[in-house]
Amino acid sequence: MKTKQIVLGALAAGSFVAAAGCEAPSGEERAGEAHVASASAAVTAPGCANSAAYEIPGVGGALFNTLAVDTAILPMWQVGKVLANDQIHMLRMASDAGLAIRDKHVPAYVTFDATGNVVRVDSGGFYQCATLADCQRYLTDVVGQYRLDGTAFAARPEFHGSFEGHAYEVIGAAKFREVPEDYAIKITRWRVTTPGWNPRAFLAQRWAHQSRDEACQRGTLAQAHLLWSEAEGVVAEVTIGAKVEAPPGNPTPYFVATLGALAAQDVLDPLLDRVPLARIAPAVTNTYLVLTYWPSALAPGRWPNSSSATPGGPLPEPFCGDGSCNTTVTHVENASTCPVDCAPGCGDGTCAGGETASTCAVDCRP
Repeated sequence: MKTKQIVLGALAAGSFVAAAGCEAPSGEERAGEAHVASASAAVTAPGCANSAAYEIPGVGGALFNTLAVDTAILPMWQVGKVLANDQIHMLRMASDAGLAIRDKHVPAYVTFDATGNVVRVDSGGFYQCATLADCQRYLTDVVGQYRLDGTAFAARPEFHGSFEGHAYEVIGAAKFREVPEDYAIKITRWRVTTPGWNPRAFLAQRWAHQSRDEACQRGTLAQAHLLWSEAEGVVAEVTIGAKVEAPPGNPTPYFVATLGALAAQDVLDPLLDRVPLARIAPAVTNTYLVLTYWPSALAPGRWPNSSSATPGGPLPEPFCGDGSCNTTVTHVENASTCPVDCAPGCGDGTCAGGETASTCAVDCRP
């Protein structure tokens, strides 16, 4: 059965339901998406006369990972708990190694078959690090060394060898509003086409005089980043879109409006398409909903597009009864609130009483 890309979905009766197919948007469709963005933005542009005031301090590196999950091997109902446990273990490994990982956004783009069953989730992670070296070492010292139940992370069968990791130097990064309002993320990449050209100085100038101001003025962006990888010869622009609601009377779900509004936006600096840079086409998509956000290893994760965090949210999350004791921003799991998942001592800092790295990640290491 031929698989089609879907960006409309709903979480109903514990399963995803396909609402519509999505091909590459036509000019008319993109104009409609832009209208939704302008007519229904949940926020308005902050004061942008001095956009430098929004620079994020202490961020010198960024990391963008991509992978695809085969849901025939890892069902959707297990995605939340597996992801939650992985984040606790991997971010704790990073801390133990002395790596300054500031936070992590996890993107998600869901593919349905023609009958509405989820067959694939394109995901990964977008990290902000104190330095480029922190991000580079995260790939080698954490992702490269992490094993759960004896299986290396990148070798998990549900990934089919799809994992890729890219570390970048941060040319500029700005935050216009707080993380809980982040709902979608987009990455656009270019490869240097002139041998020997290092665009770092050019990018710094364009960030200070074009990209940051433009991101601020748009009013629907929570964050914006301009990145450079000298090792790969690749430039990347990452934008994080705040939640967008459809206009009153329009039945479009918020997550469709949010995803479509960000996908329809042009890059922050059109000049990047007129210098010796060539856009890198994404394998599937360059725009994702944000599945979860992690400020640190042991702090509760935010799952903004889940049904418990946001009405109508379509993405999975940890839940009581999934076999793992995980606390999120919207609900606490412990022996009292969720005895089916949580052993009496889970959360006391000691791995005992039958706890494992999969059932009580906060106490037990792999």
